[in-house]
Amino acid sequence: MIFPEECKTVGSADEKPAGERVYFLSRYLVRRTDTGHEVWAVEPEAGTTMLRAIKSSRLLAGAADVCMYPEKVNLHNRTDLIRRALATGKRCTVFTGGLDEHRTFVCDPSEEELFTIHVYDAEPPRPNLAHNIRDLEQTGLFGGECTVQFCYHIADIRKTDAEAYPPAGRQDSPGRLTMTVCGGVMKRSQGA
Repeated sequence: MIFPEECKTVGSADEKPAGERVYFLSRYLVRRTDTGHEVWAVEPEAGTTMLRAIKSSRLLAGAADVCMYPEKVNLHNRTDLIRRALATGKRCTVFTGGLDEHRTFVCDPSEEELFTIHVYDAEPPRPNLAHNIRDLEQTGLFGGECTVQFCYHIADIRKTDAEAYPPAGRQDSPGRLTMTVCGGVMKRSQGA
């Protein structure tokens, strides 16, 4: 999978106001052609100027393999971008950011790059841990450099063969029967 670490290394070559020169940080170019967009890897020549001649270049994905994603997205949520790229069915997907119009791309997307965390929770009542993590996930908190995805496992305790369920409210109240799950085994304890 080719996925630039930062969008500042991805340049646009739709027009050539600087001729055959590129910005010194550019390592990739998204170039518009008559048949669509292409994605190139470039290496600028050494130097001290902001715009530099191209030392070498190679085509990463031709127009037939590139999808220009139709919506503006959060370019910093890498997990979300990988998922969106996989959904396009194309070899390479180019994304545009919301406010700043920067671009990045994912070429040969793969979920193998994502770190999976399994979240175990129970209901009823509401599975708070799972809901809170989902809310945080929606903000993009875990999608940056972490490239984390969550796999949720919500157990419905109504389907267990138990005589009592955990009471709502404080678990340590005197006289209350509480139950906890430890390693898949229900354990009972009597409150003091």
